Amino acid sequence: MSRLAIAIPTYNRADVLKENLLYMLDEIIEHQVAIYISDDSPNSETTTVVSELKERYSKIVYVQNTPSLGHDKNCYKTLKMPQESYIWYLGDSMKIDKGGISKVMNEITNNSSADFYITNATNRDLNLPSKHYSDTNVLFEDLAWHLTLTGCCIYKKELVHTELSTPVAKNFPQTQLILEQVFERCNLNFLAEVFISPNQNKGASYWVKNIFNVFGNDWISLIDSALKQSDGSINRTKIIKSHSKNTGIFNFKSLMKMRAEGHFAFGFYIKNHKLINLSSHLNPMVIFMIAVTPKSLLKRVQSKKG
Repeated sequence: MSRLAIAIPTYNRADVLKENLLYMLDEIIEHQVAIYISDDSPNSETTTVVSELKERYSKIVYVQNTPSLGHDKNCYKTLKMPQESYIWYLGDSMKIDKGGISKVMNEITNNSSADFYITNATNRDLNLPSKHYSDTNVLFEDLAWHLTLTGCCIYKKELVHTELSTPVAKNFPQTQLILEQVFERCNLNFLAEVFISPNQNKGASYWVKNIFNVFGNDWISLIDSALKQSDGSINRTKIIKSHSKNTGIFNFKSLMKMRAEGHFAFGFYIKNHKLINLSSHLNPMVIFMIAVTPKSLLKRVQSKKG
């Protein structure tokens, strides 16, 4: 039996899931990596796709949740399904680039003492060398923001608990599973040469319509929960802003686009300015100026650029 399993939570992405698995399948078969799929879809499309794939590769375990569990509960369930030593928690819109599974198999064969392995990603392309993290402070500065990406984290099975000690990290349970354990023992390897990539046909992510709540309120709650175990030496504000700084989710271009589309109104900013100023790495005056810029003006500017 392979020491590695891939665990995939999915919701209404049957075609994308099929495309991703077919892309990875030769390497999955080569290493006999079991696939576990927890399906929250209310229809049978994913069931049909999985049945077709099982005709080619039998080591696929599939469960459809009735009723649907929702994002966070499905995350827990998916992570608990495998029995293998290590679990690669892969989003249903993500695929592992060619050679990635082989490299991870080599790592866990030759260095099975690591509690977590973290991979690179094409849409982030971290400019960091492969390294072992034993210092929690350095880990938070380098990687805490990156751990929000569903697909970059590989977990040792024995560290996936039934439930978290403080289950407050809405939308980021997979990240909290790591962050709440590294204060007790920081033992994590970053793999710079292993990449995951998003499927370009995936459509909009579930959080797009609620972006300030997810990457504002929920991200801040995650960091505050994790830092309760800190000795105070980790810079809370810097870590919170690191997500916006590295992903660009609340950068100048993104906020201008949100303003033009009516998702970032002045009234919303006034009501939530503390949250927005903390979440974004931009100067608060710049954020204010974007919020007061007429939406019609930004639309005209965008149309001229187009």
